[in-house]
Amino acid sequence: MWAIRVLNGALAGTIYPLKKGKNAIGRASHCEVRLQAFGISKEHAQVFLTDDKIILTDLNSRNGTFVNGLKIQTHRINPKDKIAFNDTLLEILKLPDHASPRPPQWGSSAAPKLSPQMQHQMSPQTSRQLAPQLSSQIHQLNDEPETRTPQDFGDIIQNLKNNLDTYIENVALPGVYKFSQSMEYRWVIGIFIGVFILMVTALSTVPMNFTISNSIEAECIRRAITIARGLAQVNRQAIIENLEVSVSTRNAEIEDGVAVAAIISATDGHVIAPANLRQQDTENPFFREARREPKEYHKSLGRSLIGASSPIIYYDPQRGEQTPIAYAVVIYDMSAVGIRTEQSFSLFVETLAIALVFGLMLYFVLMRVIEHPITTLNNRLDEALREGHEDLHTDYKYPLLENLAANVNSALSRSQNPSQKDAPQINLHQRHTEAASIVSMIENPALAISAHDSKIIAANTAFDRLLGSNLVTADLLITELTDPALKQNIIQMIHSLRLHPEEKILSEIPFDGITHSIFGQSIFSLNEPVYFLFSIQKNQNEGGQ
Repeated sequence: MWAIRVLNGALAGTIYPLKKGKNAIGRASHCEVRLQAFGISKEHAQVFLTDDKIILTDLNSRNGTFVNGLKIQTHRINPKDKIAFNDTLLEILKLPDHASPRPPQWGSSAAPKLSPQMQHQMSPQTSRQLAPQLSSQIHQLNDEPETRTPQDFGDIIQNLKNNLDTYIENVALPGVYKFSQSMEYRWVIGIFIGVFILMVTALSTVPMNFTISNSIEAECIRRAITIARGLAQVNRQAIIENLEVSVSTRNAEIEDGVAVAAIISATDGHVIAPANLRQQDTENPFFREARREPKEYHKSLGRSLIGASSPIIYYDPQRGEQTPIAYAVVIYDMSAVGIRTEQSFSLFVETLAIALVFGLMLYFVLMRVIEHPITTLNNRLDEALREGHEDLHTDYKYPLLENLAANVNSALSRSQNPSQKDAPQINLHQRHTEAASIVSMIENPALAISAHDSKIIAANTAFDRLLGSNLVTADLLITELTDPALKQNIIQMIHSLRLHPEEKILSEIPFDGITHSIFGQSIFSLNEPVYFLFSIQKNQNEGGQ
């Protein structure tokens, strides 16, 4: 079982077990690792745990997430890596698998906590010795009722967004990146645009055909009712005078799309005309439905057929009202005027051709937009290399290009100025001697660290007393400092000094319950840092000088 342990602050020693999948870290009540500390966002970071790896992702926090002194966005965590959220330091550790049958949800007040003496002496051996005790505490916590406050709507949306971003970056996009590496970049862009054009064109024909079909159906209904109405008007007088032999549907039958045209009696439903339907279509379902409607009526009959009827009205003196005496019925075939398969294919091809023309224009413009910033930056780099200046910049408001220009400027600066490792050994020895002299003259705790290999050059006696150990200064790495909080602070400050060597860096750290300030600055040689000087003093508002 994996867990996170807090190394400093009020929560020092608190252990939070991690469950498989996503583990949110932050101040919010729903976070699996809830840290109520200054400088930690509501949802600061997320640990994604699988069987073989641990991924730490910063959730756009205000103060950022650091691993071993380096600011990260997404990073694979190894055991004993030191994680920093503002002033809070943590580490990932492996607990025995039997420590808990299920991942518990611990709050900051309920989590098991180690004493300061045990924290200072903590080692892999003592961790194994404390495993049974920790296991019993975990089992006790599992028996306690779990209390969690409901998530608000904003937290749910943020979680969904973070999960989607994690899935896209870790699952969907790696295959796209691999594909982009297998061929020339311009062909990759062209393939993406081509697939986009093809998909949009194919999908656009579906609503287009649907819209056209609805328009055709509406027109066919209107036309069928018009033909039925005309058929009723032509034969009205003959029906009223009971001259069935004079009733004719010929004028309707010759209209395009008319499959059946008939006059049926309103009394018994028999077909008055045409003669060839008098026996076989007496029980036609649509004929029966038309007789039940006192006004014009239409209905879809399936297979592209539409039925329409118009009543033939006369005045019944016995009832004293207008009464249908017969019905003019038309069955209309929409396929005669509808869009056919070859027409749909032709529409698709024409739309695709138009889309390809505009797609090629888009490809041309897009490639120029992508290539021009890179080409401009490359030309300026050539000029900088020829003339020996270090003012490479980009006119485009694109953070990736701006960062690239800054890194190239840094590389140019290092290539054009001799580095410390190339300096004569006697000069390096003199600078180390200088650092030791400066540190010894500082009254407050102080130390000097080499900018070349991050080794401790010298530390004064005040620093040894503050740390509570006998520090041997010769060739010690900064990672060998015994105080984890101080070590992590100095690592972060060294990283900041490397990025901004001309600036002075300030940080704070508690010693014995008293807040101390750490001041750091770079000492230069040949326009680049040769070592970093750090001084520690108590804050004035806490009794310091």
